[in-house]
Amino acid sequence: MHTSIIKYKIFIIGLFLIFSCDRNDPDEVIDCIEEDKYLVIRDTEAPSSARVGQTIQINLKIVLSNSCETFQEITDSRNGDITYINATGIYDGCNPCTQAESVVEKIYEFTPQSKGTYSFIFNTEIKSEQFSFSISIN
Repeated sequence: MHTSIIKYKIFIIGLFLIFSCDRNDPDEVIDCIEEDKYLVIRDTEAPSSARVGQTIQINLKIVLSNSCETFQEITDSRNGDITYINATGIYDGCNPCTQAESVVEKIYEFTPQSKGTYSFIFNTEIKSEQFSFSISIN
């Protein structure tokens, strides 16, 4: 009879330990981050010259630094003959990410309306990665 009381006490203590555990322990909660971010445009391909009214396609090579990043859009702003171009994406850290870098290619189209030299500046929001080039329009 003494053995059954000990088993009963162990059973009660076990139940107490199981139900007293905090299943939402803040030390074990993984932060779930989802945010917009600027992506690096690593390289471009474009003609060095074109004609007025001709649509120019500039091929952009955009870096995704891990599997949690996805491309969202190309943004641009113009100031005269200078066009500032950035690539934006979404970082979704709510799932496990591989740290493998990948490159996506996107096309930016531009149609000049007058003769002259048009400059393009890339990665204006990531100064350390910024570069530029120009296209002559005849």
